[in-house]
Amino acid sequence: MTLCTPCVPPKPHLTYIYYQWQIRAKLVDACIQWVYNVCMNNVVINFKTDKETKEKLQAFSAKIGIPVSSILNAQIRKTLLDQRLTLSTEPTINDGTLNEIIESVADYKAHKNISKTINNGQELRNYLENL
Repeated sequence: MTLCTPCVPPKPHLTYIYYQWQIRAKLVDACIQWVYNVCMNNVVINFKTDKETKEKLQAFSAKIGIPVSSILNAQIRKTLLDQRLTLSTEPTINDGTLNEIIESVADYKAHKNISKTINNGQELRNYLENL
């Protein structure tokens, strides 16, 4: 093993200390890698994209105050939950929310599950006490 000039200890009695330091540094590196790879539940996914797309995503994430990794994780989770990939710039309603809206409209038309209009605190108190 050849060492570069700045790495060579200047005196022979420091050689032992230098090699001890190298061993400790390797041990610390190994410990950090073990904690990162074994103890943490995160994995790294690398993929390629063009520079312009990356910069636009970074600008968008900074604008809304959410890290890029959170945006990508949210999209991955939604894709897995819905078992479909929707590519659109228009917001859409998922099936669960759409069913709730349909049920609410049907209840409104049937005059079910509708609260009366409450104009002040006393009316609210009376309404809640009579439920």
